[in-house]
Amino acid sequence: MNMKTCHVIEGVNYFYILIFVIGGLCWYCSCSWWWWWW
Repeated sequence: MNMKTCHVIEGVNYFYILIFVIGGLCWYCSCSWWWWWW
């Protein structure tokens, strides 16, 4: 039970890291896109 809970928490952490990385890349790309146009 405890191991399963830890595994689920680990999966959620990876999910949030993935969202954070993708969000960061999108933010960086949009920023450079606006910088390029200005």
